[in-house]
Amino acid sequence: MVANQKQLTLATLLPLTRAYDLRLEPRALQEKLRLYTEMLQDIHPAALQVAVKDVICTERFFPSVSTIREKALSVMAYVTGTGYIQADEAWSMVLTAIQKGGFEGGRRMLPAMLWKIAENFGWRDLCYGDEVSLSTKRAQFMKFYDAEVKRRVDCERFTKMVESSPVLSQLMQQCVKAEEQKLLEVSFDVDVEEKEPVPDVGVHDYESLKRYMTKKGMFKD
Repeated sequence: MVANQKQLTLATLLPLTRAYDLRLEPRALQEKLRLYTEMLQDIHPAALQVAVKDVICTERFFPSVSTIREKALSVMAYVTGTGYIQADEAWSMVLTAIQKGGFEGGRRMLPAMLWKIAENFGWRDLCYGDEVSLSTKRAQFMKFYDAEVKRRVDCERFTKMVESSPVLSQLMQQCVKAEEQKLLEVSFDVDVEEKEPVPDVGVHDYESLKRYMTKKGMFKD
């Protein structure tokens, strides 16, 4: 399966060698294609094919792996509807949700991912802040949103890279098990204060309870 995926990825990338004058020795070209195939094999061949055609039409020089990858992932996001929207559009959606739904209803009007980001930013502050600081909040939210999206994209990318590497996957599992073992081995020394038990007296045994409370200084005539 992996071999077939690599072959498909390589076949999809070959048009790049015909579209650009690389002036590389055969061995160097082979190594370059091998590297590109390795770094892009996790992307669906159909999306990669669209990305390759797009870079040929728009890039004057041979594209980097990151350029091809970004375009291919954008294609996949468009097709599956799972892409991240731009920060200004995200802000507009948050603002509309607040205006129509308020503090309680607004959160239910936002997509799960956008709601989580708005919650982390400070949903109450967004809802109840004054209009004077609205432009400042807009700038702060958009900056926060871009940083959060970048973090999530990086996390998704690293996850795929780790999953594609048996060595890293095994190492990650070992690290997780080691951390779990540490938690199991942690012991907490809790000092339990020795307390004199309260005498077992009946509700109507007033004299016994009075003597006990007087002895402890809890009762005075």
